[in-house]
Amino acid sequence: MSHSHGQYSFFDVENQLHKIHELSGFLCRLKQAVDWELFRDALNSQRPPRKLSVERWATAV
Repeated sequence: MSHSHGQYSFFDVENQLHKIHELSGFLCRLKQAVDWELFRDALNSQRPPRKLSVERWATAV
């Protein structure tokens, strides 16, 4: 991030995109190797239920 005004410079964004591209292969392999759904119940039991807004509740019902 540019230090002058707290804004991202072109090179900051370019560097972040490069890092994401480098990780994408690893993340794809990790996704194939791990069944993340096995963790859903454990994770859901550890966090408070989400409060749905009126709009989201109307579409969820």
